[in-house]
Amino acid sequence: MIDNDPGSTGSTGEAAQPDEPEPPPRRRRRTWILAVPVTAAVAFGAGVGAAATTSILDLDATPAVQQRLSELDEREESLADRESRLDDRGNDLTRREDKLDRRDTDLDEQADRLDAREAELDEREEAVAADEREIEDGTIPGDGVWVVGDEVDPGTYRATGEGSGCYWARLSDLSGTGLLANHYGSASVTVTIRAGDAAFETTGCGKWRRQ
Repeated sequence: MIDNDPGSTGSTGEAAQPDEPEPPPRRRRRTWILAVPVTAAVAFGAGVGAAATTSILDLDATPAVQQRLSELDEREESLADRESRLDDRGNDLTRREDKLDRRDTDLDEQADRLDAREAELDEREEAVAADEREIEDGTIPGDGVWVVGDEVDPGTYRATGEGSGCYWARLSDLSGTGLLANHYGSASVTVTIRAGDAAFETTGCGKWRRQ
């Protein structure tokens, strides 16, 4: 028989533990309460953005800003014009440099021509000096028309050449038409040049040595 008396004990002698009460159910938070401040914040931000945009537009429209923008535009145009003028100046300098380079090249070529001419004149001068020395020694240097009394002295001369192609002529004038005497043939020949002769012409006879 089971004793339903709360004060009674079981067969084990232990007192029965009372049941723990269940916790009350949690109350659900209302999310619509948060929607109010979020919506307000969004509306506030939009208002601030619109106000800032309006403020910037108003700032651009102010006379001071317009004046500043106009000054910047003028400065930009001035710098562009200055850059263009500098480009033109650079191009002009390039053309002038090219012209100077061409002139320098022309002068170098002219100097080379003058050097070559000077060398040629030096050779000719040396040859003339050698002929003059030979004439002083009583020698007619070779082919040419020699003025008697100036380039060759009167006297008897012997040719030193070889072969049979020797031509000489005693001339009465420098035109070459006034023949006093002439010869064409062996180079082993002698000739007497007189004081009244105008010139002595020789070709292919070699040098003439005074006897």
